[in-house]
Amino acid sequence: MVSRKASTLMNIDDTKHTDFGEIFEAIQMQESIQDVLEEVLYETIHEVLNEFRNDPDGKQSWPVLKLAHVQTVWDSFQQTGEVADRHVKPLRRMMDLVVNNIKRLYANTVITGHTETGPDEEEALTDKEMDKFVEYIDDGHGQMRISDYAMENLLGDAGKMTDESDPKQMIVLMDIAFNRIHRRGDISKYFIDGGNQALTQLSGIDPDEVK
Repeated sequence: MVSRKASTLMNIDDTKHTDFGEIFEAIQMQESIQDVLEEVLYETIHEVLNEFRNDPDGKQSWPVLKLAHVQTVWDSFQQTGEVADRHVKPLRRMMDLVVNNIKRLYANTVITGHTETGPDEEEALTDKEMDKFVEYIDDGHGQMRISDYAMENLLGDAGKMTDESDPKQMIVLMDIAFNRIHRRGDISKYFIDGGNQALTQLSGIDPDEVK
């Protein structure tokens, strides 16, 4: 993806130079963010269940990014170090799609019982409904569109992307999420057309060299 140097925001082990008041404030802020995130995820689970119950014999709608569109924005940024004005709105739409797909992927995972938590009791599916839901979220290749890998980190990425308005940071945050998704190849197709191979191409690695 976009080349950049990783940085550490706070080294809590370095107590000699740590302001514990700042740490406490950061923890409070993090808990506030977590509360908001949980509320948003609850709403997403509710939306997914409503969509299913409105069309139980259908298939879950799942738009993904087009590699060519992402590549255009990424290449321009790598060449100039700036996000061109004409690319800001498309970038925002791309990021919103990634955020939405992360939330919906998590919702599917929760609803199908692959997490420690589940929907509220009044919204839980019956056994018959669950059989239908499994078919509803089939990705067309006999796999449920779910994931229990790296979801906590991806949800954190989604929270940061939702609040970000600076185009450069939008690129960086999307790139972080792409790298997480790329490491788990089987969920790549839930975010970009062409799946893992597309993300490999976006990273600038020759797909023929990847074994």
